[in-house]
Amino acid sequence: GERPSESSGDTDRPLVIGTSLPLTGDFAQPGSEAKRGYEIWRNMVNAKGGILGRQVQLKITDDASNQDTVVADYTKLITQDKVDLLLGTFSSLLNYPASAVAERNRMVFVEPAGGAPNMFNRGFKYLFFAQPATAPRQADVFVDYIKSLPADQRPKTAAYPTQDDPFAKPVIDSMRQQLEPLGIRTVYSQTYPADTTNFQSVASTLADRRPDLIAQGAVFEDGVGLVRALKQLDYSPRLLFQTSAPSNSSQYSNGVGAANTEGVFYTVSWNQAAKTPLNADFVAAYKRAYGGAD
Repeated sequence: GERPSESSGDTDRPLVIGTSLPLTGDFAQPGSEAKRGYEIWRNMVNAKGGILGRQVQLKITDDASNQDTVVADYTKLITQDKVDLLLGTFSSLLNYPASAVAERNRMVFVEPAGGAPNMFNRGFKYLFFAQPATAPRQADVFVDYIKSLPADQRPKTAAYPTQDDPFAKPVIDSMRQQLEPLGIRTVYSQTYPADTTNFQSVASTLADRRPDLIAQGAVFEDGVGLVRALKQLDYSPRLLFQTSAPSNSSQYSNGVGAANTEGVFYTVSWNQAAKTPLNADFVAAYKRAYGGAD
């Protein structure tokens, strides 16, 4: 049914924004960081008078990194909690079903992290994407780096193992499509199931083929798992690219060992040094609240 319309002058009631985030489960680390980011944003907005003169209130639930739970959570936020607006969850895997709930209910859904191509081919009118790059464009900066190298310093061979994930796989596919025309020969290209935990056989094949570059579509545990398996075989490529895994910062370096982080590349959609509006204020507020190195 239609939601009751409220004038922007109704300043007594807070503007309630609902979101479900993976605070537990596979995406707990980035999900918890997203919660902190949302809360800092709320504080910054409220300090300047809120939105449309109304103070912002967040209602955050835990979807446990589960597709069924995220659907139930957003359904409840809309139908029972009657929130005014929705913020998305983390990952294409979870945002894909969550955004469908929002679209059915004609609710604006702003997603911060979910750039898989299948997010955008459904003709949705209420879905807004706040990440700077979709998955097929995510690897472009790394490809540009490879292009910038003198020809004799570029990798000659590459291997492309990737998790069967709606975000990770398109990143790796687009990288391969861009590197092969540069003369970088593909010596391995395989997709493994999302629940893969043992990377010994993949690592052993890679060690046999000795690619200069390994580009892995890694979410998190699989990124750590492959590095560990390669280290056991004492094989280290000249360059290692992983989609999301290294962005889990200390959790990643603890997992692979700090000494093994050299020569690892990844592309992220946000940087604390970015000159975008309010970014410096956001970083300062985050450090005040949670600490963190410069």
